Amino acid sequence: MDLSHAIQAKSDQLNAIDLIGGPQTFQIERVEDKGRVDQPIWVHLVGHQGRPWKPSKTALRLLTHDRAWGVDGDAYAGRWITLYRDPEVTWGGEAVGGIQISAMSHIESAFTEKLNVARHKRKPFTVQKLEAPAQQPLEVPADIQANAEKAATEGQLPAYKAWLKEQGAPAHIMEYIDELGGAK
Repeated sequence: MDLSHAIQAKSDQLNAIDLIGGPQTFQIERVEDKGRVDQPIWVHLVGHQGRPWKPSKTALRLLTHDRAWGVDGDAYAGRWITLYRDPEVTWGGEAVGGIQISAMSHIESAFTEKLNVARHKRKPFTVQKLEAPAQQPLEVPADIQANAEKAATEGQLPAYKAWLKEQGAPAHIMEYIDELGGAK
């Protein structure tokens, strides 16, 4: 019996404590730029609706590294990443733990990069190559499927599609709507 759901923190995001049971591998659903100073990038993970991973500056530097995924966040959808809890991550000078990257799909090979962890202190971070599972489609949440089917039967699918687009729905959901509406 999997007990991981019972240890999740009550929060609006993925937290380091959620990974206390060990590293976890996730598929990226979409990336959102919230434009905030603090935690501007939200990485939505398949199966974690409403609880995005908000990567640290260090994690963002690894994600956008020229040997990793680069700066086009839209290209991340469908890719895979393994995250782990690093108990040595500090905040305000105290070790509180944080989320780090251990492996990524869609990279040519493992790489190590020295990055700042504090003023005048650098640490090497290694990212392993992760073999992505064979072409698993991204999930369309059940509530979106139900709402889309209802909109289709009521002749409101174009309006629902426009609303989803305004909400920043990822490409795989827009494709699902197109398929439901018979678009080619």
